[in-house]
Amino acid sequence: MSVFAGNENSIALNRPLADAFLEKLEKKDMDCVKYDLPVPSAREALIADINVQFNNVIADFDSLDLEGYDASLDAVTTLVTDTFLIPQLRDGYGVYTPWNGAIDGAGVYMITYRDPNVRETFEVYASLPEQIAALSVDQATLDGYILNAYSALAQGSGELTGAMAAAVNLIDGIGQEKTLEYMQQLKAVTPESMANAAELYQKLWDNGVHSTAGSASAINANTDLFDVILNPFNAQDASQVTLSDVTEDYEYYEAVRTVYENGLMVPASDDAFGVDEPATVGDLVGAFYVMIGGPAGNPEEAVAYLGQFGIVPDGAEAGTEMTHGMSDQIFVAFGEAVGLPLEADEPNETTDQIITRGELADQIKMLWDA
Repeated sequence: MSVFAGNENSIALNRPLADAFLEKLEKKDMDCVKYDLPVPSAREALIADINVQFNNVIADFDSLDLEGYDASLDAVTTLVTDTFLIPQLRDGYGVYTPWNGAIDGAGVYMITYRDPNVRETFEVYASLPEQIAALSVDQATLDGYILNAYSALAQGSGELTGAMAAAVNLIDGIGQEKTLEYMQQLKAVTPESMANAAELYQKLWDNGVHSTAGSASAINANTDLFDVILNPFNAQDASQVTLSDVTEDYEYYEAVRTVYENGLMVPASDDAFGVDEPATVGDLVGAFYVMIGGPAGNPEEAVAYLGQFGIVPDGAEAGTEMTHGMSDQIFVAFGEAVGLPLEADEPNETTDQIITRGELADQIKMLWDA
């Protein structure tokens, strides 16, 4: 099937080209393929070689006793996100982004993106019905969320974009009146709708699928939350790895374990962190790169990326050994870039000394904890 939108001249040019293309495609009868896919567990965890988690609760409309998608869900889920999920999960627990919404033909979802936690997030999810039931919201507040969703429906599109959308909707069996129906559903949202929302989120928690994708250490620390734990990539639980040069009496033991287990710094060898070896620019900038979502263990890429923002000193490379003074300089530059007020130490006798990987781990942990 070929769909095209344009003026009369462009349609005349397109049609023979489209016909010629379709003629080249093989013509044969296709049998319907039946797939026998395994049914996932309702409480499932997937271990991957990452240092953050993605914690999800998702339910289809049947599980929520809903006939299907209703646009009023857009206003309700956005209010719940603003009122509860962002303050508690992002501001309180350091989640990068919590997502909550509804998808036509699918269901309602709550997902955390780049989440440092597991149990704390599911505890917030579980508490939502009670919190929503206790919420007092007036129509004026709701109108703001209604308007936000309504404006997305009412937003005009370009002439060609609108034509293509209409054609695709027709192919998908979606009538042109669907948008008007969604608008009417939004306008029907009232404070009483939030009482129904408490029941909706209770069913989402009770009947939805709970899943986590994340690190082996985080998932293994919360095995009671899951019926099935999958590790198809044979990811290693860093918390169970012994580093020969990081004993419990080592000055920076907690710092090294923190940066290692969270993927902020990679060990010098399979069984040693290299605590007394000189730290490099790549060690520090690589940790920053992981904090903002980059992959671990790629210091050259980290230096190239963050160097664009003036965080890496001129002429410094990933393998450049780092002094205490250079470390201060990079920390302050990174703080400025992400809105953290960091101050460099006054120059002293250690400014020009090489900083060790153990000492650097301690500095990184302080920023990570903050």
